[in-house]
Amino acid sequence: MKKFVIIALFILLTGVTSFSQTKKTPVKTSAIIPIKESSEISEIEWNEIAKTLEAENWSKSALLSSIALKKLKTENDKKQLASLRYFYLYSLAGKVQTKTATFAEFDKISQAFIGKEFLMPSRQILTDCTEKVNYICAVKNDVLSLRVTATNKTATSILFFEYLQLDAPFDFSANNEKKAFLGGKLLKIESDLKNNMRIIRLFFEEGNVEITK
Repeated sequence: MKKFVIIALFILLTGVTSFSQTKKTPVKTSAIIPIKESSEISEIEWNEIAKTLEAENWSKSALLSSIALKKLKTENDKKQLASLRYFYLYSLAGKVQTKTATFAEFDKISQAFIGKEFLMPSRQILTDCTEKVNYICAVKNDVLSLRVTATNKTATSILFFEYLQLDAPFDFSANNEKKAFLGGKLLKIESDLKNNMRIIRLFFEEGNVEITK
């Protein structure tokens, strides 16, 4: 799975004021170059998004992901659009946890993604997830669900609890310690406050698991 990025160009033409003997007429014009649509985000652009995510520069990764989403209007065979949706919400969740954005802002943006396809980054499968984060885990007493506790790099802040509903049971024993991509449609988002920390839960339906070699 390739990783990508995009560069946005913004040009603001500030006002020019002209004067005459009879009157003053301020004239102000502004123009923004529209983002050009594309069928694919380049590897260079994708890698830039990946770098900002790795650095946990949430504001920049959110910006770059949102620009890429506007550029890529339709899905391609690399599932870039589905991946970008996840990157964008992940970045916004990072901003919520670092107090650079409110949950209300996150909620407003994320609601537009309900019913949309998501592709999560590759993670390792574990049969025993006791005190583990950032792994693909079983859901207790539910053979048709998988879960992930997605955190920052130091595991000091939980960004998401992710729950994926499958159409058929998943064989954890046969796939233990393998890596996989999870995908599905965003069904709903739930949130509450615990110990003054915002807990965000993402629920996906029509889930699928792609084992990587």
